[in-house]
Amino acid sequence: MAEIKDSLLQLLLVLLPIVTVHIYLSLHRPSKHVEATLGLVCFGTMLLCMIFAFPVFDFYYADLRLVPFIVGILYGGRRFGVVMSVLYFGFRYALWGGGPPFVAFAALHVPLIVIALLCVPLFARSGSDRRAAIGLALVGLASVLSFAAIEFRIVLSPTDIPSSFYVFIAVYYAIHMVSLWVSIMLIQSGLENRALHRELKASAARTRNEALKLKQLLDASPYAVLMVDRNGVITEANETFFVYNPNYSRESLIGCPYRQFVDMYGFDYETTILAAALRGEETRLKAIDVKGKMMLSSAVPILDREGAIIGAVGLGLDVSEVYQLRQQVSQMERLSLVGRMAASITHEIRNPMAVVRGFVQLMQERTTLEHQKPFFELIVAELDRTNEIINDFLSLAQNRITPKQMLELNDLIRAMHPLIAAEANMRRIGIRLLLDSDVPPLLLNDKEIKQLILNLTRNAVEAMDDGGVLTVETRFDGEAGEARMIVSDTGPGIPPQTLERLFEPFFTTKERGTGLGLTVCLSIVDNHGGRIDIRSEEGKGTDFIVTLKAEAADSDG
Repeated sequence: MAEIKDSLLQLLLVLLPIVTVHIYLSLHRPSKHVEATLGLVCFGTMLLCMIFAFPVFDFYYADLRLVPFIVGILYGGRRFGVVMSVLYFGFRYALWGGGPPFVAFAALHVPLIVIALLCVPLFARSGSDRRAAIGLALVGLASVLSFAAIEFRIVLSPTDIPSSFYVFIAVYYAIHMVSLWVSIMLIQSGLENRALHRELKASAARTRNEALKLKQLLDASPYAVLMVDRNGVITEANETFFVYNPNYSRESLIGCPYRQFVDMYGFDYETTILAAALRGEETRLKAIDVKGKMMLSSAVPILDREGAIIGAVGLGLDVSEVYQLRQQVSQMERLSLVGRMAASITHEIRNPMAVVRGFVQLMQERTTLEHQKPFFELIVAELDRTNEIINDFLSLAQNRITPKQMLELNDLIRAMHPLIAAEANMRRIGIRLLLDSDVPPLLLNDKEIKQLILNLTRNAVEAMDDGGVLTVETRFDGEAGEARMIVSDTGPGIPPQTLERLFEPFFTTKERGTGLGLTVCLSIVDNHGGRIDIRSEEGKGTDFIVTLKAEAADSDG
C-alpha cells in the first residue's frame, strides 16, 4: 500500500513540468523563456523525485527522476543540460553516498547524458511525434543502463533477489516511458497551442491592419461607397458617403434598411441599382439625378466562395460640376458659332438694310395716301427690330476686353428708369426701385451694364401680360464683398424644364423672340467676372440675380 502511495506521489511530481508549461503559457509570457523555465522546473522536479524516492526490497530506491531529468536536458538545451547533469551527480552523492555504487552509477549514466546532449539539436528541429520517440529512446537506454547498474551492484554484493523484483522493475520502467511520452506530448500540445495562438493573433493583427488600410483607402476615395447585406440592411459606408449625405451619421445609418434610406430620397427601392445588384445584376457607370446632384453610379453583387449573393456594394461619384462644365463648354461652342456667324454676315446685311430703311422713310414722307403710312411705319419698325437682332449677334461676337471704369450701379439703374417705365406703362405694370445706398462704386462698362439692365427688365415686363409689378433691387454683402442686382417680376414663373435651357443661344418661348437676349446678358456678366442666377416659382414670379465682385475694383484698371 505504501509503494502505491509513493508511486502516485512520484507521478504527481512528474506532472509539475506539464502544469508549469500550461500555466506559463496561459499568462501570455514571452515564448522564448519557456524552455529555460521548463528546464528549471524539471531540475526541481528531479530533486523532489530523488528526495521522495522509496525503498523496494530493502536495497533499491524507486523514483521517476529520469523523466524530468531527460525532459529538462532536451528542452533546456546543452548548456543547461551540462549544469543539470553536474548537479544531478552532486545530489546523488549527497543523498546516497559514494563508494562502488556511486562509481557504477556515474559510469553508466555518463553515456546517457552524452547521448542526450547530442540529441538536443535533433530534438529542437523535430515535431511532436519525433520528439516523443527521442525521449522514449533515451528512457529505454536509461532503463537498460539502470538495470545494468543493479546487476553490477548485485555482483559486487551478492543478494538473493526474488523474481517479483524484476517484474516490479519492468513495470516501473514502463511507467517511466509512459510518463515521459505523456509529458512530451502534453508539453508539445501546450507549446503548439501557444504557437497557434500567436499565429492566430498575428493573423488577426494583419487582418485588422489590412481592414484599417482598406477603410482608409475607401475613406480617401472620391467615390461614395455603400454596402448592404443579402437582406438589404446597410453594413458599411465610407466618409465620402457621409459628405454627400450630411444628414446621416454612422450610428444612424449602419443597420438601417436600405429601403428606408432610399424612401427618404423619393426613389422606388425595386428600381435602385443596389436592389438590382442583390438580384444578381451589375450596373456600371449609370448617371442618376439625386436631388439636383448628378451622380455617376455603379453597383455589383458581393459573392461568397460558392457564388451565392451575400450582399451588394454601390459606388457613386458626384459629377455635377463636370456635367455643368460640359454644358458650359457646349454653350460656349454655340456662342462661338453665333460669333462666327455674326462676324461674317453683319456687314453684308447692315449696308443693304440701311439703304432699304432710307428709301422706305423717303417714300413715307412723299406719299399722299394716308392709309399707306402705317405700312411704311411697320416696315421701318421691322427693319429696326432686325437691326437689334444684328446688334445682339455683334454683342456675342465681340470677344474682346471692354473698357471699364468706376461707376455707381444705382446711377446706371436710375438712368435707365425712364426707358423702362415707358415700356412698363404701356402694359399697365408698376415699377419699384429698391436701391441700397451702401453699394460701392464698381468697375463696370457703362454700355454693357445698361444693355444688361434693359434686357432683364424687358424680359420681366414681357412676362407680365395682364399687369403686375416690376422690382429692381440692389444689395451689398460686405462680408462676401459682393454687390447684387435683383430684377423681379410677378409673372407666371418659369417651368423647371425651361429653366435649364434659359441661357442657351436661340432658345426662346416667345413667338417673336430671337433667343439671344439672355445669352447676351450671360456674356456681359461673365465679362465682368460675376454670375447670374435665376429663382423662379410657377404662379408666383421670377427673380434674376446678378452678382458682381466689389473687390474687382482693386484688381482691374
